[in-house]
Amino acid sequence: SGSPDILSRLNKSARANDGALAIRICREHGIEPEIGFLMFVPEASLTDLRANLAFLQENQLLGRLARTANLLCHRQIVLAGTSGYARFAEQNRLKKKGIFGFQGEVALANPRIEWLAELTIFACHTILRKMADRKSQIYWQMAISPVFRTANDYLVRLFHHLLEQAAGKVSLESIESVRERIAREIGRIIGN
Repeated sequence: SGSPDILSRLNKSARANDGALAIRICREHGIEPEIGFLMFVPEASLTDLRANLAFLQENQLLGRLARTANLLCHRQIVLAGTSGYARFAEQNRLKKKGIFGFQGEVALANPRIEWLAELTIFACHTILRKMADRKSQIYWQMAISPVFRTANDYLVRLFHHLLEQAAGKVSLESIESVRERIAREIGRIIGN
């Protein structure tokens, strides 16, 4: 995370500056880092999401489509047997996943952030699925196509736009209508 508050709540001993330094050191030694990153956590605020986005942009981590789609959609999960799993189950915020319910997704505390997360994850997963399709213009093995840049820039702009909508005082559009629009926009970008 690029948010000091999130890092503190997750009991991480590192700061966002430490992550930025590690990224810079890797690059100085010819290594392009692929990082683990939590964009959405249960108690995230809009300020946290802005800090996360700023961290990713300042560290030039949103310039390659596969990585951008991956980083923007990461949502914290909890695993059975952990204190978080038990705590969120008690609060009725745990959505068990998989056939055994070993992994849990946590309902986000802020409904506007839940809205933003659902739409961002939908857009990113749509792109990632298309990247796995050999017939797609963004098939991962053709990463030099200009469509990759267009799709990448779309995801970043979409996140900015959804973040500003979530921060606004007006009521939010239904998730379904925004999903339909996102699917159409992605279809226009990649031509299928």
